[in-house]
Amino acid sequence: MKKILVTIAASLLCIAAFAQGTVNFDNTIYKISSGVMGGTTFSAVPTTSSGLIQYGLFYGIGQSTSLTLASPLGVNSTSTTGVIASSTDSRTKMNVYALASAPANSTDVWVQIGGWSYSFGTNWEAAQTASLDGSGLFYFGTSAVVNINALGAPTGPGVAIFEGSAGTNPKLINAFRLYTTIPEPSAMVLAGLGAAALLIFRRRS
Repeated sequence: MKKILVTIAASLLCIAAFAQGTVNFDNTIYKISSGVMGGTTFSAVPTTSSGLIQYGLFYGIGQSTSLTLASPLGVNSTSTTGVIASSTDSRTKMNVYALASAPANSTDVWVQIGGWSYSFGTNWEAAQTASLDGSGLFYFGTSAVVNINALGAPTGPGVAIFEGSAGTNPKLINAFRLYTTIPEPSAMVLAGLGAAALLIFRRRS
């Protein structure tokens, strides 16, 4: 009987040790905005397109330079501007989110939010490359990397990572901008030639 109790106790300790820590998106509006790369005018991420933007949460324990991408976080809300919503319905606001391989109560945690065009799926590196080389019109952007308090318990409520309003807690993420790129002139010329060729072909046929 004692051996069984010891085994159960050891198992519970292991479960507790590997219980996933949580963060909380406790801000109603995340101030996510979008604009052209290099521009100064931004507007709220549109709500008319389901799955327009894919969001990801990057985190690191004890370091801020090599962050790990957690499983896909969510998408842009189709009902409320500037909100990260659940990917299951594109409407339900994200709340408690668990980080894989990050035990509850972990301290010295660094996090960053990234957003990119949904067409890239979870391949944010490809989205970043596309946004930099001007090969098409894509969304891409990241928040600042911030050092937050100890992660919350697996059941929540999770440690807050967003400011409730600007300036209330400089340690937390506040403004978050997504940029769009304009294709390079050469790419636009090729696209125009292709369209012209297609039009000529249709007329001949």
